[in-house]
Amino acid sequence: MYVPDLKALLKTQSSPLETILICFDGDCRALERRYPIPFSRTTSKEFRVFYREWADELDKMDFEALGKAGQVDYLLLRRRIQKGLLMLDVTERRFDEALPWMPFADPVIRLEETRLAIKSSDAAEAAEAFAVAAKATKDLQKRKSEMSAVISARVVRFTARLKEALENWYTECAAYDPAINWWTSKPYQELKDALDSYTTFLKEEIMGEKKGEEPPIVSEPMGRELLKDLLANEMICYSPEELMEIAEKELVGCEKRIAVIAEQLGFPGDHKAAVEHIKKLHVQPGEQPQVARRLGDEAVAFLEKHGLVSVPELAKRVWRQQMIKPEQQKDYPFLWGGETIGTSFAHIDMLHEQKQTSMRSNNIPFLRATVHHELIPGHHLQIYCGGRLNKYRRAYGTPFYGEGWPLYWELVLYDKEFPETPEDKLGFLFWRMHRCARILVVLGFHIGKMTIQECLDLIIDRVGHETVGGTSQVRWLTGGGPEALYGAAYMLGALQLLSLRRDLVETRKTSERQFHDAVLAANSMPIELLRALLEDRPLTRDYRAQWRFYD
Repeated sequence: MYVPDLKALLKTQSSPLETILICFDGDCRALERRYPIPFSRTTSKEFRVFYREWADELDKMDFEALGKAGQVDYLLLRRRIQKGLLMLDVTERRFDEALPWMPFADPVIRLEETRLAIKSSDAAEAAEAFAVAAKATKDLQKRKSEMSAVISARVVRFTARLKEALENWYTECAAYDPAINWWTSKPYQELKDALDSYTTFLKEEIMGEKKGEEPPIVSEPMGRELLKDLLANEMICYSPEELMEIAEKELVGCEKRIAVIAEQLGFPGDHKAAVEHIKKLHVQPGEQPQVARRLGDEAVAFLEKHGLVSVPELAKRVWRQQMIKPEQQKDYPFLWGGETIGTSFAHIDMLHEQKQTSMRSNNIPFLRATVHHELIPGHHLQIYCGGRLNKYRRAYGTPFYGEGWPLYWELVLYDKEFPETPEDKLGFLFWRMHRCARILVVLGFHIGKMTIQECLDLIIDRVGHETVGGTSQVRWLTGGGPEALYGAAYMLGALQLLSLRRDLVETRKTSERQFHDAVLAANSMPIELLRALLEDRPLTRDYRAQWRFYD
């Protein structure tokens, strides 16, 4: 068996900035622990100073003298600083807009930050602040007609973090300071109860949640300009609209292939019936772990037979499997991966309909396309190598690499005829179609071109997901935040890697195994920077995305 020369891989990619990137990440995490309330003005101020000081240090460096790997790391650090500043702006704006609906925010933040600064709080003032905040919070419920579902959802998220801060302050102070306990025990409980009541009011009266039912999806579009900035930070030079065109083209291509397979399966012109057919091809209760084991082993055997990537012996032996708990399956209805693969399936305590949904969603053709995504050569191999080669870059990673790599293998293995039967091919194409749809949902929703209902129709009706699984997908994909592009990164990252593979493997500049080993050794980064590293392309200190990777 071929064993990669790891020392040679590391030597060719060694960087003079490795220690600097480790220090920045360590400092950043220390600041996050010291200033744990992300929307606090104090947190924002501290991080702005931190980012600007590091940006100044970058400006002083001789970029040309760094070498290719050093230049890549320079740009990795620069993009992390830029994204940090960008998200500070977003968080500040959203918090300020929600602040009129949170009269408890300032006193809670002030007291918790006083504690974190190891300073004493005035017990009587704290009690008065709690009492005033509790009354003001109760009064807000009289202004129901002025509240929107989107702002309410934002307030609910902020309030959950503020309640945690309030409980931290009281737990750390009251039992050790008799004055605080004497003054604040009742006002503290009153405010805590008011926050619980207010949260319930917002969820039920404004956001429309009903007991015993799935809560409605209340997501907030991030806006086209912010999405453009996030794409630029990921070194994607396409506009959101261009990426949606790519996704639609790929989705239509999947549908055409699925139509052919549907006819082979005896469902001409009815791909939904074909998908319904393979959903019934699941194992019986108790057998699911063995399916994951068998499919994982088959993928490794195929990789080694065709010499596609180096698989360390230990990586094959250390992965484990666990069943995903019923309550977790609302968010993870399929699989999760890494050294431990999480597997969803019907649980004894589920209702009959829930059991049916879980079994149908985790049928064998679906798993054939996704077990190797989660294990080898996907996430498990990726994480195994990422913890050993250029490990410091993991903190500067991107889902376009992290999720693009496993999905890239779904595309490659399909083309190499790893799925042999029509049912297995349909399982692969179903997931490929799903990842195309994810791009449309993420970008379409956040630039205001798709409503939540249109997103649900796409995922459930056009792709063919079960209602529960499809709804959980849309809830996640439209959630926003720093990783708003995560759901779109699977297929887009895979398409980038396919393009890079054409440049290097199909032109015979390197073998498939050497290419894949080099990608793993480089570790996580935007694929355009990976391209520059592997192809030794020129970079500048103010480099911007320019690669038109889609053919």
